[in-house]
Amino acid sequence: MSYFTFNNGEIILHDVSNQPRSLVEFGNIAANQSDMLQINLVNEVNSNLHKLFDKTAGGALNSIIYLRLVAELMRKPQKHDVLHFGQWSPLDDTLAFTLPKFNAKNFLWYYAPVRPVGKFSSVNFIFAEVNGGGISFRKTNSVR
Repeated sequence: MSYFTFNNGEIILHDVSNQPRSLVEFGNIAANQSDMLQINLVNEVNSNLHKLFDKTAGGALNSIIYLRLVAELMRKPQKHDVLHFGQWSPLDDTLAFTLPKFNAKNFLWYYAPVRPVGKFSSVNFIFAEVNGGGISFRKTNSVR
């Protein structure tokens, strides 16, 4: 069985073989090269993990994806775009509001058959339509 541990500011996933895999490190302040202050980063991640990890396999997977993205966002203040296919989920809600906190130009690109209800200033919605045997994609701007 997989499980998480928190050791000296580092969140570690122990996989089914009990091999430790570091997901993100908060104990080393120098590891945070982003524009987000360390205390704000820790508070943001803590708050979001409580929303994402609902003690289900899906919640654990969403938490792992989120933590790996945070680790990447911490590396340096650059623009990141994230693409998601599938149904809107708590992870998408979290990313829609977290990504711009690291960089105002960060976007979540979301592909699904329907657009979720709500205003999302940092989400680009992509829809596909079957058109004469082919598929055409169209992008809609997020609601601002």
